[in-house]
Amino acid sequence: MKSQKVNSLKELGRCQAIGVDVSKSNLEVAGYVGIEQVYAGSVENTSVGIGKFIATLSKYSFAGTILCEATSHYHLVLAVMACEAGFDIRVVNPLLSSKHSKSAIRKTKTDRVDARILASMVFTEPNLPPPLRLSRHHCEVRHTLGLIQTLEKHLQGLSRSLGSYRERVDQLGLKGAKSFHGMFDAVKELQKSHERLLSDLASMMMEDTPERLEIIERVQKVPGVTRKNAALFTFILDPGVRSAKSWIAYAGLDVAIKESGTWRGCGKVTKRGPAWLRKRLFQAAWGAAMNYQQVRLYYDVLKAKGRKHREAMVIIAKKLLSIMYTLVVRQECFDPAKAFQVK
Repeated sequence: MKSQKVNSLKELGRCQAIGVDVSKSNLEVAGYVGIEQVYAGSVENTSVGIGKFIATLSKYSFAGTILCEATSHYHLVLAVMACEAGFDIRVVNPLLSSKHSKSAIRKTKTDRVDARILASMVFTEPNLPPPLRLSRHHCEVRHTLGLIQTLEKHLQGLSRSLGSYRERVDQLGLKGAKSFHGMFDAVKELQKSHERLLSDLASMMMEDTPERLEIIERVQKVPGVTRKNAALFTFILDPGVRSAKSWIAYAGLDVAIKESGTWRGCGKVTKRGPAWLRKRLFQAAWGAAMNYQQVRLYYDVLKAKGRKHREAMVIIAKKLLSIMYTLVVRQECFDPAKAFQVK
């Protein structure tokens, strides 16, 4: 393809596809105009630099597709500002773009080349994700969830370590370090802060629109799903996907199957999704199996068929996701007899 270097962002306004390679400090931008490849240089990865980039696209009535990779949190400013401007921006998994990069004859790896590959994927990749719908509020909830997950891990580790220390000191009849009680009190304060953070998160997700409250009420009737988790699941999971399988895959509860010839490998859960989401789904499945007769009967049937406890919990968690998808997308009412049929 013919390539032309330009020194202005004006040329990108007439592109049908724009690829953006994201790094911490800069965005490398490339685009296609028909069969002509246009390179437009770098943009600072700041709100000011991206704001100018978005304003230029708006000025010249850009109507194409912007494609970038999910790169930690460095792509979020671009993604949010492009969504706010009403552009068609899509964020792909780096594994997908890596497939296109490896298929090239010349093994050149630069930010400029990566941007061009991303731009070409708009025309050549059949499995592009749908246009992104992202808001600053959505980002705030997601990052708060990430902070909560980190705090939970640290608090659990600290509590185990302090408990083990206290047990050894008591068994040996030792006095222990003077700072031990201060550390124990500090952990209690952290736990209180963690609870306050969870409460703040719940208020973030509890939007007071009638439609939102109706969805939360409907999902809350699913066994094992609390009101907070109902708000969380319906906020994070995208109702625009084609089937419940997408929700299951996003949560990392789909099974990776390995087969070759007559050999059949043991399928394992991919665990590619957010760990905090899997944890809460597993807890919801456990609570449902322990406290709801219909779900308990379903669990006993799985155990009778040779399923281990963890396997049964994963199956129930996947079923809970499928039920929630039906309630949210198809707007049906929850029927426990229909949801947990025993065959």
